[in-house]
Amino acid sequence: MTKKVPGRAGTLLAPIEASRAHDVRQRTRALRPPRPTDFWDPFWELGDALKPHFAAVAKRAHVTRVQLRILALIDERGPLTGAQISRLFEVSPAAISLHVEDAVAAGLVERRPSLRDRRRILVVPTPKGRATLRELERFRRELGQRFRRSVPAGDWATMVRVLTTISREARRLAPIRPIRGSARARRASRFR
Repeated sequence: MTKKVPGRAGTLLAPIEASRAHDVRQRTRALRPPRPTDFWDPFWELGDALKPHFAAVAKRAHVTRVQLRILALIDERGPLTGAQISRLFEVSPAAISLHVEDAVAAGLVERRPSLRDRRRILVVPTPKGRATLRELERFRRELGQRFRRSVPAGDWATMVRVLTTISREARRLAPIRPIRGSARARRASRFR
């Protein structure tokens, strides 16, 4: 249930019940012994909390979040083909092609033939795209510093070690197969 609160243009919905449910989950988690699945909730909550920050950076730079992700990926891995980008994002090449076209139209990236194989077309950042990446990096640094100030130094070092270990382990492990009978399992079985 949400409560309507007067806002700037119309009404702003305040998710009061969601906040209460979150508080109850936090108290319940503190009262019982920890379970192996407890670590998922903070990840989801952190992701939800960061979305508005990244959306603000994207809005300031006049790009979409997907375009920012494409730029960051190209910056991290170097020039890539559309097929490589689609594999890394785990979406269809057609979907990525549309996003890359939008990024080209916005002047963030350009398509160039590969110097090794002229049949391959690589997506590379433009000077405007690099400037956008510098703005994103500045934002990430500022946000990281704000988080760092709110966490004791020993806890920060422990958190970084734990997250690094979890990340390394997640990359090492094979994906878990869907549970039989689930919608995901049914969709996967169509392509075997």
